[in-house]
Amino acid sequence: MKKSNLLLIKDNLETFTDFNALALAAAKALAAAYPRLPFVVVGYRPAPNPLSVLYSNNLNLERSGELSSLETIYQQLGESFDQVFVPDHVSYDEKFILITKKQELKKPEIKAFIEDWRALHTILKNYLEHHLAEQNMEYGNQISQLIHDVDALMRLWKDPAQEAERIEKRLIYQSNLNKRLLFFVRDVELLKSRVNIKELIDAVFEEGEFKSLKDKIEFRENIERESIEVDLELFNMALKETLHNALKAAKNDLNKIEIKISKVTVDLHFFLNQWLIVTIINSGTGINPDYLPWVKTPYFTTWKEDGNTGFGLAICQKILAAHQGYLDVKSATDGKTEVSLCWPMIENE
Repeated sequence: MKKSNLLLIKDNLETFTDFNALALAAAKALAAAYPRLPFVVVGYRPAPNPLSVLYSNNLNLERSGELSSLETIYQQLGESFDQVFVPDHVSYDEKFILITKKQELKKPEIKAFIEDWRALHTILKNYLEHHLAEQNMEYGNQISQLIHDVDALMRLWKDPAQEAERIEKRLIYQSNLNKRLLFFVRDVELLKSRVNIKELIDAVFEEGEFKSLKDKIEFRENIERESIEVDLELFNMALKETLHNALKAAKNDLNKIEIKISKVTVDLHFFLNQWLIVTIINSGTGINPDYLPWVKTPYFTTWKEDGNTGFGLAICQKILAAHQGYLDVKSATDGKTEVSLCWPMIENE
């Protein structure tokens, strides 16, 4: 007896906690059920280069990394191929694109397979949402850390005369932490305005410690003449958080800081097609590769003794996510750290 589509996918599924794993399992199951079927499964995430080939069957596709357009794939496949999405609705969630011959997509058995894959995608999405809600891991960790910090402060108060200097430093740290934690746990409410990009960027560098960085800004593709719709206060906050980190890593050496403002156009009809990319590069202390997966996590810092709370990039990422953007952090082998704030500019109608 032929196995159902769901069982075929399940047989290839190593874990049920990851959408990429589910997509790969579905691709393998489809290839097993229809070995002669030519198809490719492309992963999609909201990013300047959003596409990546996850799996191909009976196709001689050139291997490629991240892509900004499906055009490269279609140039190799030809006009006889078409695409469907999993899930089938357009949203800002990660999704997958199945590309195969048009006539194959009309077959009832292929349609049924796609619907079963979509059903599993929905089940996994609901499972992850409920799992996070039940565990409440993120807030639980934050409360645990907060209690730890308050407890450390209370221990210092046992001998206030001897610990006066340390108490003062801890009080400043705790006050700063409380404000950041409160911002982080609340929902972000956006009050967007359309503004010229150069004016938006210049406003961050008008005064204070960032004024001396204004000459480091490099605008590309005439991006300074264009405009974007953002929450001005939150844009300012996100950029300043990133600049604070860069300056600290560079030990306030301006020669070690680069700031690049550019635009990326994505040739996709179903998602945001233009991005404002603000990239801050520092040649300072660099990031230990082991730390890279955690740098956007609340409380993570290697500078706690200096009063850092570890919320800078976490807050930056939260602000970007509210704008349907994202934060990208890279550490190069030459010691440079590159942090890119990616803001969507134009949304397709």
